This record gives sequence, structure tokens and C-alpha cells, in this order.
Amino acid sequence: LQTQKQVLERLLNLSFLESNAQVMAKAGVIAAVLKHLSTVSSDMKTALLSTARQLIVRIGSQAISSLDLKLLLRQKEPENEKVPLSTIQTLISMLQEQSQRGSFLEFDMNAGFSSLILSNVAVPQKNASRDVAINERVWPPTNGLSISLWFRIVQYGMDNHPVRLLSLLIPTETEKTLLSLYLDPQDFSLIILTSKATRVTKSCFRPGRWTHLGLVFCKTKTKVMNVVVYVDGEMCQELKCPSFGTVPAGDGSERVCR
Repeated sequence: LQTQKQVLERLLNLSFLESNAQVMAKAGVIAAVLKHLSTVSSDMKTALLSTARQLIVRIGSQAISSLDLKLLLRQKEPENEKVPLSTIQTLISMLQEQSQRGSFLEFDMNAGFSSLILSNVAVPQKNASRDVAINERVWPPTNGLSISLWFRIVQYGMDNHPVRLLSLLIPTETEKTLLSLYLDPQDFSLIILTSKATRVTKSCFRPGRWTHLGLVFCKTKTKVMNVVVYVDGEMCQELKCPSFGTVPAGDGSERVCR
């Protein structure tokens, strides 16, 4: 019994890492746990049930197959054909776990790179007079730009490749980057790339935690911009950086994209 409890507790601890919970969901851990519980004595089942349910909630909040769900609903109490209240509570806990975590996209970097591409972010100012819809953005922004995002780095790569948070570019054959935000894996600092790279020296984005990043770019009458960087709602640093990249006059692109 003690060994079985230790195994369940170890699995539960591992499941608190989102990527581990996803692997467990794909590997059928829920089904294995439920099948095991159906074979042990009632006393042993009672001793294991609390940890087993916590594990099922953690994994099930990531994904639960139709087979796993059927097995869970078939966990009957003796002399009772109805679905027990404890099972209903387990299902509700899965939904609560998901809602508390909020919506997010996870990029699997094992293949080398991943990205989310938005094809229409802004219209180059050279086209603004003829085809810009109401409330559509133009590039470069006339007054400035604010960027707000949440991110979490599970682990930086071993090859010291930067982690790109945002890139605005011209989708032509020879891509031109207008604005890029990326993290340096060597010192965990933020780099702002416009026409030149500017390092946010007071930033440090270590892996393993959710972070909110906010940047406010204010245009000036010169060729530099004032930038205010916020981390987790608090001002991190004020600095100046070169103006945004512009779309060359001879460029045939109609859109700025990510």
C-alpha cells in the first residue's frame, strides 16, 4: 500500500508541470489509475482515492478521452447504480482547474521552432490613402504603440537561440522585420529590435513562471522613441530606442503581418 501511495504522489507532483500533465493525458494514465482502483480491496481503494482523484483532476483538466470519461463514470459505489457524488465533484474540479488557468497557447519547441502567424496586423502608410478601413491600423503607427502579453518559458534551449515573443514583418520574398521582441537565453534579458537592437538591461525573465510584459512606445519629433517597459504591472525601465522600421517605397506588400 505504501509503495502505491508513493507512486501516485510522485505522479501527482509531476503533473503540476503542464507539459507533464499533457503527456500523461496522451499516455492513458487516467485509465491505468481507474483500472487499478477497480482491482484493489475497498480498504486500499479508500486509502488511495484522495491522491488518485487529485491526479485525475490535474490530468483531466488538460485532456480526457471518451474512454477515460466512460471509465470514470462507471466507478460505482457498492449497491448504488447512480453516478456517485464524488465522481461529479471530480468532473467539476477538472472544469474549475481549467477556468482558473485561463486560455493560453503552448508552443512545442522540440521540432526547432513554433509560431502563431496573424496575416493582417496593419497596412503600410504608403497604402493608407486608398485602402484602409475604418479603425484599421497603419504602419508605422502615427502616435505610438502599446503591446501587452503574457508568457511563460518552461525551459530555454541549450543552443542559446533567442526566444521570440513578437515579430512584425513584411511578408515578401526577402522578409523585412519592422519590430521584434525577443529574450536572450544567456542573461534572460529582453531585446527590442526596431531599426537597431536595444537591450532592456533591468529585465530578467527566468523560466518557470508566468510573466506579464507591457511596452509603451511614444513617438517623438526625432528619430528615436521613448519606451516604457512594465513587468507584472510595475514599471521596469524607461529607455530610448530607434524608430520603427518602415516599409520601403518600392515594396509591393499590402500588409504587415506577424
